[in-house]
Amino acid sequence: MAALESHIRDTWPKLTRSIHSLCESASDPKTGEKKNAPHILYLSPREDEEAVRRRLHECLCSEDFSRIELRPVPGNPWDNEEHGLLYLPGDYVVPGGRFNEMYGWDSYFINLGLLRDGRIELAKSMVDQQLYEVE
Repeated sequence: MAALESHIRDTWPKLTRSIHSLCESASDPKTGEKKNAPHILYLSPREDEEAVRRRLHECLCSEDFSRIELRPVPGNPWDNEEHGLLYLPGDYVVPGGRFNEMYGWDSYFINLGLLRDGRIELAKSMVDQQLYEVE
């Protein structure tokens, strides 16, 4: 059991996403994107685009920053045909493998694991990001 718990503890950082790992998060093998295509980052209407742009510029290397294309979230989600990520201001954990986003039940069980492992701040950030997505 100790080996399993150690493996889980060592895996949290590999599965944690943040603004610092944006290009890694935005690369999605499920979409068949072209190698040097820009990464679309959708912004909530409540976000200040220039403030987000400054934050990205501070957190990303210039090569990664140049690959980010900021766009507003479309008013009607059915009008959106281009894959991209929603800008999330905080850290979150993904299931891993091909799955580089938060998913409902996966996120629930990930949060249980984070709480069990004493990673309270990361679990709180996960909940904050889920609330951000809904708002």
